[in-house]
Amino acid sequence: WGYPKESGRGRRGPAARGEVGGPEPRRFRARKGWCSRPCSLRGGWSAESVPCARWRAGSQSLARPGQPAILRSYGAADLEHGVRITPDTIFEAGSISKQFTATAILLLVQQKQLSLDSRLITFFPKLSDYASKITIRQLLNHTSGLVDYEDLIPASQTQQLTDFDVLSLLEKQKSTYFSPGSQYRYSNGGYVLLGLIVERITGTSFSQFLKQNIFTPLSMNNSLMYEGSQTDIPFRAFGYTAFGNSFKQTDQSVTSA
Repeated sequence: WGYPKESGRGRRGPAARGEVGGPEPRRFRARKGWCSRPCSLRGGWSAESVPCARWRAGSQSLARPGQPAILRSYGAADLEHGVRITPDTIFEAGSISKQFTATAILLLVQQKQLSLDSRLITFFPKLSDYASKITIRQLLNHTSGLVDYEDLIPASQTQQLTDFDVLSLLEKQKSTYFSPGSQYRYSNGGYVLLGLIVERITGTSFSQFLKQNIFTPLSMNNSLMYEGSQTDIPFRAFGYTAFGNSFKQTDQSVTSA
């Protein structure tokens, strides 16, 4: 999670003309039904307008050396409470955040606490023999061949998985899709294990490691790791899915641990 522009709240200089700034979210009142055209924050919502099927939401920024940044925000952050998106809104980074996991691992390599050639079995001895052939390097570059944990989730699962739930699912597997290092296959599970490796080496939570070693040193004061309901995220944007003439909050799923 992080602001679209890291220095968003309390940023220096005025917001771009026609755009919304300041820490307080602006609010709108929505009516039942859909509007007939896309709506944007810049164009302004009337008191009766509501996002339509072609509507999109988000924030964008453009910065040039020696010139102020252009900040633009569109749509709603929280439909239930009528909160608009502003330059201060925090969005989920999703898989873009994998770069921070990779950075955490490389910091440990730099500190000589870990080798890219270390074997997965070293950290998770309950994994099957295939883990003795998988290296940290292969987890990083998606060539481990690990089975997609998303395909292993029981149909009855309703609670969001934790990283340890993912590990438990992978411990039950006896093989990989292919010989480690021989092919490429994108793997969310591999990056879950990398986060757990950071915790096992450092003895601290992954979120705390990120804060102490990446976010704080880089003054990324508005970025944090989402940890479910225990994480307090001000100015947060929620995800929605359209169903007929209404929206349902679908911000998290069982797989988005």
